[in-house]
Amino acid sequence: MARTRRRRGGLDKAVSRTVKRVSSTVRGSANRGGGDLLKAVQGLVKALPVAELEKRLAGLEKSVTLLEGEIRKVASSQTYG
Repeated sequence: MARTRRRRGGLDKAVSRTVKRVSSTVRGSANRGGGDLLKAVQGLVKALPVAELEKRLAGLEKSVTLLEGEIRKVASSQTYG
């Protein structure tokens, strides 16, 4: 039974929803489709060369450390004034 709202003129009007509800069959099929996507993403993650990326990251960290040291040396040797 629909809820009603009484207007000043005495007329009844049904209150409508602003958002439609999704039926349970649509929700279930969406979840099943997500499983395929999850498997695809997991396959891509396994294919990534994580060890290679870790080596490159370590090299970049060393480079950044060396550059920071050089910048500190230059900054401390210069006098402002």
